[in-house]
Formats: sequence, structure tokens, C-alpha cells
Amino acid sequence: MSLKTISWPTFYCVFLISITLFSCSEREPIEIIKEYEVGFRNDQMIRTYYYMRIPENDTLMIRFTPSVENGIQYVTEYSYTQKERYSERRFRIEGTMKEMVRQINYHYPDIGEPITIEAQIVDYKIVESGKYNGGNYSITVRLPNNIVTNARVIETFDKDTVYNWQGEMLPALKFKEATTYNTHHRFIPFVASSKTEGKGYVLFAKDVGLVYYEIKTPNYFGAFRLLSLNISPL
Repeated sequence: MSLKTISWPTFYCVFLISITLFSCSEREPIEIIKEYEVGFRNDQMIRTYYYMRIPENDTLMIRFTPSVENGIQYVTEYSYTQKERYSERRFRIEGTMKEMVRQINYHYPDIGEPITIEAQIVDYKIVESGKYNGGNYSITVRLPNNIVTNARVIETFDKDTVYNWQGEMLPALKFKEATTYNTHHRFIPFVASSKTEGKGYVLFAKDVGLVYYEIKTPNYFGAFRLLSLNISPL
């Protein structure tokens, strides 16, 4: 079974993890990270990102809304595809890390009401990878047809670079990602069992956030490119 036939919820979740599990820096970590991972900023601003999914050429919208409750900083993320809500996730911000405290995905069958899909972070570890740390993490997605996919992602810092955002060359950080997908049937483990490995990278542009994500496997190529960003007060 190829990645393309099963991957949209899982591929999408891995893309979202790339947005949110950016780790820390060796020098002035929180200030450096805030320049590239704007979700760490407690500035009472709503940020709405519009990404183009390649090669399908459809649009993904992600809206980040910050809040502070009992002195703790949170950010809630609402994601939409084809004008339908795809997921709702909530994160607690602590230093240079985001901890996911809730995730709900939505599946829209041809007939009937939307179905919720749970996606969980199984484990997460910091990976020291030079100038900036990366991460080694695992997520699990259970689809309505009882197909379960576990994605193991190892993210490491590659290099400082630049990115052309709306005609302006911005400093950017490039992280490499190696992803392994293991798939099986929830009740019959040997049915639909497969393993797929992919390699890709992510780019974070200064004062913008994640601007590009790409993954390649033997049977599939997928990417998200940022089209536009809207910022508005709460």
C-alpha cells in the first residue's frame, strides 16, 4: 500500500508537527526561536496562514489564536481544507517548547455527519543537532476504517539560509526530516501492513514562521508552500 493511498491525514499531521515541535537554540534560545516560530509570541495577535498543497494544488488554512489562562500561555490552532474544518489543536507553551494538550481531527464521509479522528503524540525527545536542536517524535493516527498509521519523525538542523517571501529575502532556518510510516489494521495486524520511509525538509523564515515543507518517498512527493499570512488583533 503506497503512502499516497493512505497518507492525507497522516501526512498532514506530520506537516503540522513540523510547525509546532521546532526546538531550541544554543544561544539566547527563547528570543531566537521567537523570531522564527511566531507561535511562541504572546502578542495577542491572531495569525492565519494559507498554504498550497503540492501537487494537488488545494489550499490549507491554519489559524493560530493565543491565550493566557492562570498565568500559562496557550495557543489554539484551527485548520481548514476545502472550507471544511480539518482539525483543532491546543498547545501549552513552556519556554522553547510546545506541548500538545488536545487534538481533534475531522473526517467528512460522502454521507452522514463528520467523524472525529484522534491523532496523538506518542513520544518526543530533543535531538542535539548543531547550532539548533531538533526532535525525534512519534505520532499515531487511527482512520475510520480501523487503519492505524504510526509516523516516526527525526528532525535535525541543516543550515542557515534565506527565503524569498513576497519579494523580500528573509533569513531562514532549514531542518532536515526523516520519516518512517508503519501502517496496520487495528484488529487484524497483518492486513494492510506496510512500511514506508520518506525524507524531506522544512523552512522557517524570520518573523513569518513555517514557509515550506516537503517530503519524498519511493512512491510519493508532497509539499506545502506558504501563500499568504494575515495578522489581526484578538
